[in-house]
Amino acid sequence: MKTKTRSCRDGAGGRAARWCRLGAAGLLLAAGQAPLAAQNRLYVQGADENYHAVCKVSGGRPYIMEKGRAVAANGDRYALKKIDEYLPFLITVSDEQATPAGMELASTDDYHNNLLHYRAKFEAADAVDDAFIALELEIPNVGKRIHVYEIGRLEARIPKPLDVNLPMGHYLGAGQITIHLFVAGTEVLHSGMTQAYCEEQLDRMVAKRIATLKPAAPTPFFGSMPAYPAALRQTGLKGTAVVTMLISAQGRVLDPVVDSASEPPFGEAALAAVRQWRFLPRVVDGQPVATRVSMPLAFDPPPAAGGK
Repeated sequence: MKTKTRSCRDGAGGRAARWCRLGAAGLLLAAGQAPLAAQNRLYVQGADENYHAVCKVSGGRPYIMEKGRAVAANGDRYALKKIDEYLPFLITVSDEQATPAGMELASTDDYHNNLLHYRAKFEAADAVDDAFIALELEIPNVGKRIHVYEIGRLEARIPKPLDVNLPMGHYLGAGQITIHLFVAGTEVLHSGMTQAYCEEQLDRMVAKRIATLKPAAPTPFFGSMPAYPAALRQTGLKGTAVVTMLISAQGRVLDPVVDSASEPPFGEAALAAVRQWRFLPRVVDGQPVATRVSMPLAFDPPPAAGGK
C-alpha cells in the first residue's frame, strides 16, 4: 500500500473556495467561487451536550470559558453562529495550498482520496495571542465539516506556518472550503477577503460606533503603526514623519501626503501604513463630517537579531 499526494495551488487566496474532481489528477482548490459567509463565533459541543463558545485552541483541543478561566473542552462537534461584527484586526494569509492525499493499493492501483492536506502562512502587523483557524468544508452527500487548528501567538510581521491533514473519511469529489480566522474567540478580517468586503464591514463598524456620539474629534479605529523601513535597519536611526490626510465622513483615509520626514524611507513607511487605517470620523451636531488632520509618527529601530 502506498501513500500519494497531489498538489494544487490556490494562488488567489480566496476566503471561500471550491474544489472539483479532475479525473485522476485529484482536486483543484479554486478561489472566489462561492459567496462570503458572514462573521461568526465558533462553538463546540461540551460534555453537557450544550454548545459553548471557543475562546482558543491549544494542544489540539478547543478551550471554553468557565467561571472566568479557560478550560479544555472534550467535544469535537463544532458549529458557527453568526454575530454582528468582526474583531477590527487583519491577518494576512499567504502561500495557501490544498493538496488531496490518500492511499493507493499497489495491487490494483486503486486510489482512495480521503485526506485534504492544508497549509498556509499567517502574519499580523501587531503581535497577537490565541489565534486559531476553523476550516469549514461542505461536501456533497456528506454535509458540513468543521476542523479547528491552533495558530497560537503571532509575532509582529513574522509569518507563521500551519501544515495539517484533514481526515475526511469519505471520497472527496466536488466541494467547498471556507476559512475562518479567530483571535481570542472572535473572527477577524483577513487578506483572503476582497477589499470591497473588508471596507463594507469597517463602514458598518464605524457607523455603529458614531451613531450616538455628540461632538467628537477623529479617533483611530483600525490599523497598525508603520513598519520600520528595511533600508534603514542597519543604521539604528530613530526617525519621525508627519503625514497630513483627509478623514472622510466614513472614517476612510484619503489623499495622505508626507509633510516632513527625518529620512525619506520613514515618510514612505508612514504613507504605506496610514493608507490602511480607518478612523472614527469627526462628529458635529450628531453628523459625521470630513476633516483634514496632521499626524506625527515616530520610528524606533527594531532590536538586533538575538537581542532582547
